[in-house]
Amino acid sequence: MTAVCLTGRALHTGEEVAVTLTARPGPLEIVVDGARAALADMTPECADHASALTGVGGAPALGTVEHLFAALFARRVTGGLEISVERARRSPRRAELPLLDGGAAAWCDALGELGPLAPTAGTTPWRITRATRIAVGDSVYELTPSDDTRFEVEVDLPGAAPHASWLGGLDDFRRRVAPARTFALARDVEALGDRGLALGAARESVVVVTDQGLLAAGREAAEDEPARHKLLDLVGDMYAYACIFVGAVSARRPGHAASHAVLSRARREGVLACG
Repeated sequence: MTAVCLTGRALHTGEEVAVTLTARPGPLEIVVDGARAALADMTPECADHASALTGVGGAPALGTVEHLFAALFARRVTGGLEISVERARRSPRRAELPLLDGGAAAWCDALGELGPLAPTAGTTPWRITRATRIAVGDSVYELTPSDDTRFEVEVDLPGAAPHASWLGGLDDFRRRVAPARTFALARDVEALGDRGLALGAARESVVVVTDQGLLAAGREAAEDEPARHKLLDLVGDMYAYACIFVGAVSARRPGHAASHAVLSRARREGVLACG
């Protein structure tokens, strides 16, 4: 199969979005409503509590990329792919990827249907060059050189298990990490709606964290599902900065804004380096 199409509603704008993943030679490219750019030419950032990409000049911008990016990381995709995004109605807001199952399982399976994708020639891993600890507000990240890939997170949420980890294996990612759904604190749900966010959040694709425990309209939420989703988000954020990464990252109370601040600083200061 050379192309797979997925459709759904964008998490924040609620727009209907169709995404076509096409296997073809060359670098990974993103097309948004007809505007095209290579991923390497787009800048990662945090926007609307999610990861986003911004292009230069007339290049496209795209939001809520972290779940797809986590699947790309797990499948070691560095090229050979076009990601085309088409909105049913083009609002002035930044285009977003659809929420789908709330995690990365649908993206991971769709990529699997395409079969092996040709890597970009000359791609070399990004590595941690020296042990570094970076704090951003209440979030603390420890980056450690390693010959393998490890991610660990610790969360502080009522009714939720605090720890989750992943050692880089695809089978483990698909079975345990990819199905972890996005979540929201019950006290924040109304505020998100008031800000025009989370308009496309299907109930079965979201876990709600309350003082009494975890609520889910779909399958029952496991105690460690919020931690596993934070782990998923961290992997997706890493892909935006280092699509092939070797090293260990441990994060306490991670979030998209903090992860982008840490990874941007790590690249700028040579803590995260290619080669």
